[in-house]
Amino acid sequence: MNLNLRNSDQKLQEMKALWNEWDPCRASPEDKNALDEYDYYLIPTIKFLRKVPTIVEIENYLIFVLTKRIGFNKRLTSLSNPHEFAIKLQNWLKN
Repeated sequence: MNLNLRNSDQKLQEMKALWNEWDPCRASPEDKNALDEYDYYLIPTIKFLRKVPTIVEIENYLIFVLTKRIGFNKRLTSLSNPHEFAIKLQNWLKN
């Protein structure tokens, strides 16, 4: 996937939809489209994915975000299933 500035608005919306679908904080289970809880992580995630990381690298990045940025402990991090989301992100990157 080409993650350049030409299609950045579309990519941001796609990334927002992915983060909102994952919703590790369970911020809004009813209306995922209105959720802005994860907007801070959209651009950093896209920039990280430009490096075409492995699933393990993506999962480690997500664990870092969950623990160091959001403040999850090990249990909450595990419950959010970052490995599954890493697979979704890698699949999104391939499209």
